[in-house]
Amino acid sequence: MSKTKLRPCPFCECNVVETVKIGPRSWVAECDWCEARTGPRGTKQAAIISWNERERRDLNGQIWCLVEIRRIVGDPEGKLMQNELVECIAKLVADAALGRAVRKMPDMAKLWHAEVRWYLHPGDGPCLPLGTGNTPEAALAAAGLMEEEGEVT
Repeated sequence: MSKTKLRPCPFCECNVVETVKIGPRSWVAECDWCEARTGPRGTKQAAIISWNERERRDLNGQIWCLVEIRRIVGDPEGKLMQNELVECIAKLVADAALGRAVRKMPDMAKLWHAEVRWYLHPGDGPCLPLGTGNTPEAALAAAGLMEEEGEVT
């Protein structure tokens, strides 16, 4: 790797960006901190040009992103504090995961809670006991339908 004067990273603002030879005729420019990189280029100079021409995140872009997030979570006036906004986003992520799990259920399947146990009736076979969790999410996880943390299917 050779140190080359390149523009700061447009993602993390790190000033340590290097060009890296990844093949006989293939170069990339890469941030040392967040590891953002260009696609492969035929020459070192082409990788530098590709990196330096990247659009930098500016204040207007960051403000637009925050406004869009607030619109999505139902707070277009910006009344929620940061921690409340983070909680709303976490709930949306959890709701999306639950929705994906439900869509993975077989057609005509039913999920229900009786006394202290969850059951899944697949629609064309015997009922499957799923466990004693308190939530539908726990039951769907026991059935192998909920994704793992960070996994999106």
